[in-house]
Amino acid sequence: MRRRVSLGLALVGLVALLGAGCASRGGPSPATASATSPDLEYDELFDDPIDADIEDPFEPTNRAIFAGNRNIDRFVIDPIARAYAFAVPDVARRAIRRVFVNLNSPAVFVNDLLQLAPRRAGSTGARFVINTTVGLVGLWDAAAKLGLEGHKTDFGITLAKYGVDSGPYIVLPLVGPTTARDAFGDLVDILLLPQTWFLGPVTWVFVAYQGSDGFTLRDVHRDALKALEEASVDFYVAMRFAYLTNRSAEIQAALAATRARPEPEAPPEPGEGTSEAPDEAAVEAAP
Repeated sequence: MRRRVSLGLALVGLVALLGAGCASRGGPSPATASATSPDLEYDELFDDPIDADIEDPFEPTNRAIFAGNRNIDRFVIDPIARAYAFAVPDVARRAIRRVFVNLNSPAVFVNDLLQLAPRRAGSTGARFVINTTVGLVGLWDAAAKLGLEGHKTDFGITLAKYGVDSGPYIVLPLVGPTTARDAFGDLVDILLLPQTWFLGPVTWVFVAYQGSDGFTLRDVHRDALKALEEASVDFYVAMRFAYLTNRSAEIQAALAATRARPEPEAPPEPGEGTSEAPDEAAVEAAP
């Protein structure tokens, strides 16, 4: 059971981050509804009742926008993504996506600083310089070859670090599932992207589909989105659950990574089982 839930969350979490909306496919069946509490919603995707006590005061409007987003995705974005996948070889698509990841580095760098994580900021800055120059604007992840691995963060996570509440769940046109806090955070992050200032309004075509990855990200998760839709009884509920669950885990992981390492425990005083603390190098070299 746990394995199924983990797999489901993994798929849904990736798709939820696309920001693609979808229409509801109807509520739970009568049999399902009678088997659950009136205060719970049920989704076959996870095989468990979902606590309905979430902040979704705009659900009717959210569902309408969700349906509109799904139609735009089905009739506009998906055909373009399929044409892109057909015309551009896989190797080139992955290289192009690395370019967008690299262009997101300035936003990550600023948020690292705001989160009081200077080491992560230094690593992000170094990656951006190396990949922009040696890596040809990011076509090649040269920094990773030097041991500088990348990470993701955003202004929504920065706000969470300082105690800003997520606010209500909302679905925005084109952007898709988000919260009030993350929607504001996305606007700030967009202003930190180099392509915002070089491309202007064209950027919005790409950022509308999550983090400036544009159609490249939609291409990666096209099959997962289709599988999720087919597996869901109520796609709106499934996406809402997945987005909030995945986003919460993402924020917790990001904040944990920015916390200072705990100070090592003080060595025992002489006479408390040993005469002196063991040498650190000797401990590391011990078999």
